[in-house]
Amino acid sequence: MNAKSEGPQFGTLFATSAGRKWFSIVVAVMPLFLFAFLSIVNPGYMSHFFSADLRALGLPMLGFVIMLSLVSFLLMRRCTSIIGSGKRLLGTVLATLVMAIVVFPAVLLVLLGPAALMLLAAGL
Repeated sequence: MNAKSEGPQFGTLFATSAGRKWFSIVVAVMPLFLFAFLSIVNPGYMSHFFSADLRALGLPMLGFVIMLSLVSFLLMRRCTSIIGSGKRLLGTVLATLVMAIVVFPAVLLVLLGPAALMLLAAGL
């Protein structure tokens, strides 16, 4: 595939409201899907969120991940509508910032949250 054939496909993704909505949903659900996937693959590791002595920290961490996912959905929806309106550079820069400031911390909390909770349980 050359660069010319990829351009219109990218443009048609954001041309419709449904395409923008699905892109925003995929980005927002990524941390939650990662949590579900890791819970299936390694339930012992992810169960530290729910252990009796760490539940006071684990559940708020998961609540924060859910809140970040909702915020990322709203912000990505706005970024994709900016891209759809023709301001691709501005929308792309804002979407990159949303990914770096909102989505990436949510993914890190899902990946490293149980390890942090294990360290707290060990007293380190």
